[in-house]
Amino acid sequence: EQEGAIVAGFDQAQSILYTTNLLRDAYNSKAIFTRWHGGELISKQYDISFLISVLYFFKNQELALQNIHTKYLLCDVADNSLELIKKYYTIREHKISWGVGQRNGIGNLMLCERKNYE
Repeated sequence: EQEGAIVAGFDQAQSILYTTNLLRDAYNSKAIFTRWHGGELISKQYDISFLISVLYFFKNQELALQNIHTKYLLCDVADNSLELIKKYYTIREHKISWGVGQRNGIGNLMLCERKNYE
């Protein structure tokens, strides 16, 4: 965002969205955090999408990833979602996330770039 990016975050949980909006306001950010169920299209108008501990909720994870049309994706996903991520994104950075074993759907914190982005 400091470099001029439009940032959007998507989650199903209202409590997470409430918290992220509080943080956004506290840091005077312009980031957009929206409730998302995975089936709706996410526009290319955003530069970066955050997908943190939410992909595992979706019945159709592939449809969710197909619908994210941003160039960059910052995500935290479980091991069983890695191959699906790699189908649509090139992983630029990959670290083990801090909550492994304590929360579902996480373990791989990654900065990814959309393949064949136009």
